[in-house]
Amino acid sequence: MPSGIHHDPALVYEAFAHRDGRWWSFFIPELNCPSPVGGDVRIEAMGQARTLGELRGAAREVAALWLDVDETAVEVRVRLRRKSSQR
Repeated sequence: MPSGIHHDPALVYEAFAHRDGRWWSFFIPELNCPSPVGGDVRIEAMGQARTLGELRGAAREVAALWLDVDETAVEVRVRLRRKSSQR
């Protein structure tokens, strides 16, 4: 993309992250699918980042892979949570 041109992604998602030991873990609840075992279980897009600074990029990469689109087509807004209030 030429410099100076702002790209507004059409796909915007929200990720929820919490500290998990030395890592940051996150999940994107809007990106999910039925479990292959059936029932009410759903699989959510999730991942990890080593640092808080890497978190948004990692979440964006997971969303793009899940949707099979280029990362520039996706924006992920990350919300930090305490692990005990994850859901």
